[in-house]
Amino acid sequence: MSVVVGDTQLHAARCQLDAYISEPVIPPTECPLSWWTTNRHRYPLLADVARRLLVIPATAVPTRRLYTEECELMMYRRSNVARDSAELVLFIMENLTE
Repeated sequence: MSVVVGDTQLHAARCQLDAYISEPVIPPTECPLSWWTTNRHRYPLLADVARRLLVIPATAVPTRRLYTEECELMMYRRSNVARDSAELVLFIMENLTE
């Protein structure tokens, strides 16, 4: 299915995105859904997208697949990651959220 977006709507979306990007980052303790509920009138096009993305379940894996032998093996391998590698991953993840 193809979606046709007019110039006016595209301009509005760009303006909303520019304004949103200039917003200060919310604290990690604040709920993003609450923020979007409060600010949906300011960014109606972005709020619709955020609502659809933020309600995606954390996992789409059926429960039976969570407890398979492959999963146990993966957990074992993950717990044996070298300290340097683990520190590097933690460093990268910490800096991605800022």
